[in-house]
Amino acid sequence: MRRSFLDHYARFWVIALGVCFLLVIRFLGIPVILENFDLSSPQIELLAQAASAQSSGELLGHNPSSFLWGAAVLALALAGIPLINRATLSFPKSIFLPALIWILCVGLSTLQTLDRQLSLPTAFHLFLCLVSFLAGYLILRGSFENQRPFLWILGAALLPVLLAAFQQHYSGLEAMRQNVFSLVPPENLPEDLLRRLNSKRVYGTLVYPNSLAGLLLLLLPPCLCALWELPARVPRLLRLLLVVTLGYMGLAALFWSGSKTAWLISVFLAIITLFIQTRFSLRYKILAAGLILCSGLILFGIVFADYFKRGATSVGARFDYWRAAALNIRANPLLGSGPGTFAIPYQESKNPESEMARLCHNDYLEQATDSGIVAALAYLAFIGGSFWRIWRRAGELSPLQFCLALGLSGFALQGFSDFSLYIPAIAWPFFLLLGASLSPPASNNISVRESTP
Repeated sequence: MRRSFLDHYARFWVIALGVCFLLVIRFLGIPVILENFDLSSPQIELLAQAASAQSSGELLGHNPSSFLWGAAVLALALAGIPLINRATLSFPKSIFLPALIWILCVGLSTLQTLDRQLSLPTAFHLFLCLVSFLAGYLILRGSFENQRPFLWILGAALLPVLLAAFQQHYSGLEAMRQNVFSLVPPENLPEDLLRRLNSKRVYGTLVYPNSLAGLLLLLLPPCLCALWELPARVPRLLRLLLVVTLGYMGLAALFWSGSKTAWLISVFLAIITLFIQTRFSLRYKILAAGLILCSGLILFGIVFADYFKRGATSVGARFDYWRAAALNIRANPLLGSGPGTFAIPYQESKNPESEMARLCHNDYLEQATDSGIVAALAYLAFIGGSFWRIWRRAGELSPLQFCLALGLSGFALQGFSDFSLYIPAIAWPFFLLLGASLSPPASNNISVRESTP
């Protein structure tokens, strides 16, 4: 009787967690540091009017209650404690010790921050990243029976994101642009706003095109695989239709996002897949990898030719951000300036002509400038140790495990040039799936209900 109850409880918990993360993906696509940011500027209100939104918050997908969403995630993690596999409970020191040092440094840095209003929600967000990791590791780890339904729900979460991206590509962005120009002539608009309006890059229900790319890099591979592994009673033709539809929409939105980093990461992941998942001889694998690399780089150059003609401005801007971060690290090497406070030292050291930035577009460097060198090294060890455990037996990974590893790797690589770590809609699912992926070989997998004494 007890086993039957826990079996039903496990299914309910997975569904509840999946629905919670579905809503997080839909509503928390804004960086956590902008939750208390004034969104009432004339530029933002103008865009809200043009988009027929009721407010600037609605336009940006802004939800001021992410603390409540975080409390829900924390409550669900605590509710999963009865499902922990106590018989095989273990905490690898190479992963958990750096994770604890990292979050401890984040907490200490919050105590001496330059701006408590920025640091408190940021620190709580990063704490929830660790909570999500623990929930994935302690409860979902090694359980295909429960991972698949969770990924089916996340696949459903991608649908409104992709539909919004399609609407933006085919009519939405142009309609907003024309509405703004009907309210204010282009020559009277600030240069940065005019540049954003003239951009054709889609962002779905998130705020930034690169954030959309990060979400798709993370979720598209495992969700497609999970859809293909729907129960056998689902007709094969229907499964194929679902996979092709989601795959086409996801790849189209990834392309329309205009993310250069995502393009290069996709080429790299394709080569990894070639070497691990195919049975060709090494010679043919090398030849095929060379063909993929050359084709990807040639198409990259063609698609983004105009970007390079304009001087690759975003690359130069990132070097400006990273230079400011290095200066702040030198000034505050032990505990940084406080979680989420990069904008304060950057405002003081940036070039006058540079666009303002609130994050330094490098998740790993951000740890050092915000919380100190020790925090950055601990975070790198935490993430690096996790991926070492995932990839060390790459040949033994099941198709779902492999696709999870691809998605997680895509997110981690994008972190070297972007700030997806600070967007709950992407970061919380990443850490949950990262913890769930630290599983034994496929032959040793057990389900949640089988692991409970």
